Amino acid sequence: MEIRSPLLPTQQTGAQRRCSTLAAAVKKGFGAPEKQATEAAPVTAAEEQPTASSSNAAEASADKEEALEALLRRRKGKKGKVEPKVKVESAVVDMATGKAPANPAGEAETQVIQVLLGFFGILLTEGLVLAGSGFLPAELDSFVQDVLYPSYSPQMLLFLGMSSAYGLWKTGKLPGQKQM
Repeated sequence: MEIRSPLLPTQQTGAQRRCSTLAAAVKKGFGAPEKQATEAAPVTAAEEQPTASSSNAAEASADKEEALEALLRRRKGKKGKVEPKVKVESAVVDMATGKAPANPAGEAETQVIQVLLGFFGILLTEGLVLAGSGFLPAELDSFVQDVLYPSYSPQMLLFLGMSSAYGLWKTGKLPGQKQM
């Protein structure tokens, strides 16, 4: 059983200073001004008047630790419960969450994105094959040189054009299109 006695700051060990600093930082909220006594733990008689008895000092330090742990548990419980104050009811929100059916423009946009994603996958695979063609056998290397290499640049330009057109359509900057 450890007996603690109140020490002056100059008589405290490094671990005791860190512990008291942590307790002080928790009470202040790590730099925030100290809050009113409404959140503080109740002060017991043993804490008000330290006695020479070792059992009272041990009980007082145990009470302080329990009060600190209770305060930390209360603060942890409050952080995760954030609820919106306003309930938004909108057709766009319902479509995004899947509560309402998508409109034809939304379905077309989904298909365009899927085509671009598939095309990107094909280009990535072809690029990796082109990069590693020197390590392949001679027959595969000649196939890559004769077939894939000449078609890679036009495919890349087609992907660039399709993705640029999608970006212009999405921002509403195509000729004759109204700004959204």
